[in-house]
Amino acid sequence: MRLATRFLATFVILATSSVLNSNRTHANTSAEKPLPLGQLLIVGFKGTQLKDGLDDVIRETKPGGILLFGRNVKSAEQVAQLNFSAQALSKQVSKSPLLIAIDQEGGNVIRIRHTPTLPSALAISRTRDLTVARRSGLATGRLLKSLGINVNLAPVVDVSDPDTDKFLGTRSFGNDPARVSAMTTALALGLQEHGILPVAKHFPGHGDASGDSHLMAASSPADRALLFERDLLPYFSLARNLKKPWGAMLAHVSFPAIDNSGSPATFSKPIVTGLFRKEVSSSALVMTDDIEMAGAGAEKDVGLRAVRAIEAGADMVMIAWSRRIQIEVLKALQSALDSGRLKRSRVEEALQRIAKAKSAYVPERLVLSSREELTRSLKNPEFTMLGNAVLRAAARNLEERRPSSVDVSGDITADNSDTVSESSTPMRMLASADPIILLSARADFLENFRKRAVGHRVMPVILRPSRKEAIERLLRSNPESAVFVYVSGKQVAAFVSAMPEELAARMILINVETRAAIERPERFRDIFEIYYRHPELGGVVAESYLDIKPAVQKRTAASQSTEQKP
Repeated sequence: MRLATRFLATFVILATSSVLNSNRTHANTSAEKPLPLGQLLIVGFKGTQLKDGLDDVIRETKPGGILLFGRNVKSAEQVAQLNFSAQALSKQVSKSPLLIAIDQEGGNVIRIRHTPTLPSALAISRTRDLTVARRSGLATGRLLKSLGINVNLAPVVDVSDPDTDKFLGTRSFGNDPARVSAMTTALALGLQEHGILPVAKHFPGHGDASGDSHLMAASSPADRALLFERDLLPYFSLARNLKKPWGAMLAHVSFPAIDNSGSPATFSKPIVTGLFRKEVSSSALVMTDDIEMAGAGAEKDVGLRAVRAIEAGADMVMIAWSRRIQIEVLKALQSALDSGRLKRSRVEEALQRIAKAKSAYVPERLVLSSREELTRSLKNPEFTMLGNAVLRAAARNLEERRPSSVDVSGDITADNSDTVSESSTPMRMLASADPIILLSARADFLENFRKRAVGHRVMPVILRPSRKEAIERLLRSNPESAVFVYVSGKQVAAFVSAMPEELAARMILINVETRAAIERPERFRDIFEIYYRHPELGGVVAESYLDIKPAVQKRTAASQSTEQKP
């Protein structure tokens, strides 16, 4: 009886202690400081001034970052003032500054316009010069810093074949992993030198994806071995060489060979935590691409998309467009945290990385740039130097494809390159009574070519796809004429792709797109790969393809040129 009584007393004491401890733990949990979940968001907005709605966005969501698009850019002074005002308001309402991001990749993806513009990634890569890549980062970094921007959603580190990849096109540095690694690291270092956080994209690799993740759910066949051999090399290089914080953006692309659930990388813990965190970097800031995109549609509820992304290991969620969705996402994150689905430790880990990035890239005291500094950044002579380097490299690369006039045995080769190699550059064209027909939608290209083509008769024609039949008649009426076409965009690429075989065979294309934009590029006589709209491109093309002898041909280019409208 005494033993039973003693056992019962002991049980009551233990039970009471357990309840008290439980209540104490609950009290501690409920007393924990609320987490600033808005810091996990990087948001887009409408307008060009704080009062256009950004002020309300900052007050309502207290985001960790904002994202600038072309719709937010009117002038350099306007952007600088917008960012300065946004930072002041953020510090006031959330006690934390903003990460201010933009897509300033170069080439076709540029939000801040300047002349000349930064060349595309592929154009920079074809220089084979790491100095050009680094100086691209330096010039861009100086420009962004003067505008109050501290994050560049670049470089694109996807290893992609420009001859087949229609989605990335000239945005990628190419299909050589070693070159992509070296070039992107050099560019990122240049950005960091001017206080800009580089964000490499799109992890783990968009190069083999089945489509455009902006428009559809995309997938990649790449397995772990291939990723380690190819796609992850640029990330390893960044992790090894960048001493300051850097970032990575996730791809809305699924990798069934790595995560058999079929979830896009954005929502995949095996990819974000298992691959990036364990194999690449435990400290880099990871953000999603815009979760409103169709490629993120594996989860229909956009709020749950954000929850799943943070669960997987992302630190920030991008919502580029809808203010309503931004509020929904914030509520979904709070609900997931309250229910215990989203672990507090996971959120705190993300907040620490965000805070570390801000500490490294947002100055304690923000200064509004003067008009003079903005002008110097926009008109930085480095941009001209970079454009010229790309132009020289394109001419050099073309010349390297041209067969030597004397072969190793000492015999003279024929001037017709078709007898040498299908991929070789034609020998320089001699002056002829037959006009050179020059097709371009851009008048500056026509004028530059014409001025440099001394001794040659040039027929410049403004190219409009609506005049296709008239242009075909012109080409057929001049069957011996060489034909140069400036493929200055996708519309012109579609125009030349539709050309009949016999006309295509006479055409030399000067291409700023990739070969993937042109159907059956092998049909054309030659393709001058430039990937950049340089203002003096026409003159360099004339020098590269024509036999120009000013001392013999004394007539001026203006007297030789004939303009004809088909």
